[in-house]
Amino acid sequence: MNGKDEKYDFDSVRARAERGDITAANFMSDCYRDGHYVERDEAKAEAIILELAEKGHVASLGECYLYGHGGYAKDEKRAVELFERGVEEGDIVAVGDLAYCYRSGLGVERDDAKAVALYEKVIGHTSYVPVIHELAFCLCHGEGVQRDEKRAVELYQKAADRGCVPALVSLGACYSQGSGVEVDKAKAIELLGKAVEAGDADSYFYLGYQYANGDGVDIDKKRALQLYTKGANMGVVEAMEHLGVCYLNGEGTEVNQHLGILYLKQAAEKGSGSAIGHLRQLGIVYRREEEDNAEEKLKVVHGACMNT
Repeated sequence: MNGKDEKYDFDSVRARAERGDITAANFMSDCYRDGHYVERDEAKAEAIILELAEKGHVASLGECYLYGHGGYAKDEKRAVELFERGVEEGDIVAVGDLAYCYRSGLGVERDDAKAVALYEKVIGHTSYVPVIHELAFCLCHGEGVQRDEKRAVELYQKAADRGCVPALVSLGACYSQGSGVEVDKAKAIELLGKAVEAGDADSYFYLGYQYANGDGVDIDKKRALQLYTKGANMGVVEAMEHLGVCYLNGEGTEVNQHLGILYLKQAAEKGSGSAIGHLRQLGIVYRREEEDNAEEKLKVVHGACMNT
C-alpha cells in the first residue's frame, strides 16, 4: 500500500509518477479523465492506463477490460479477477477498483458491505484519496455500513487536505446541509469555489445553484448562468436542465426559448425526469423507446415547439 502522507494535487502526483510511482501514474489518468487540475483529456487518460497495463500493472489492465480501453474487449468478470489479484498483491488501486465493482454491480453481484470492508481494511495505512473519499461517502449515506456523518466529515477533510477534488465538493455539501458538522454556508461556498478552481464538473452546478438561490452568498443570476454553462459543457445533466430554465425565464440573461429548449432536450436525452417535465409543460412530449442495442434513448414524438 502507499504511504500515509502523500499528496494528490496534480504537481505532487506528476512528480511521483515521473519517479516511477505506478499509483501516482494511475491517478494522473483520473485527473485527465475528470479535468481535475488540468484540462480534460480522455484520450491522454486512456493512453496512460494502456501504458501502465503494458508495463504489467494488474489494476490498470483490469481497467482496460472494465472500460474497453484500446483494443481490449469489455469483460467485467475478467476485470474483477484482475482486481482481486491486485488486492492480493497489496495494490491500493486494485482495492479501489474492486470496491467500485462491488458498489456498482460490475462483474459481481452488487454488495456495498463488501466494498466497505475493502476500504476499512486499508484505511488506517493509506493516503490514497479515492479510497478515503469513497469510504467517507458510504459512511455519510449509509451505503453498506451504518451511517456515521461525523466520521465521514473527518475522512472527507483528510482527503481534501491531500488534494482530492471530489472531497471538496462532498465536504462543501456537509457544511451546507449540516451533515456531521455545524452548518457553515460560508465554508461551503469556499470549498465549492476551490473545487471549481480545480475544474470539477459537478462543482460548477452546485456553486451555480448557490448563487442562483442566494444560499450562503448574495444572489447573482449572471454568475449562476456562467457556472451552469461550464457545467453543462462538461456534461453535467443538472447544469443542462437549470441552464435551460435560465434561458426560458430570462434569469441572468435575456429570454431565449431556442437555447432553453435546446438545453432541456440535452438533459432529457441523458435521462433527466425533471427536464422532461419542463418540456412537457412547453408542449414537447418525450418517451423512452427501446433500441435494437437495448440502450434507452429519449426521442421527441410530438409537440408545439419541435422545430424550435
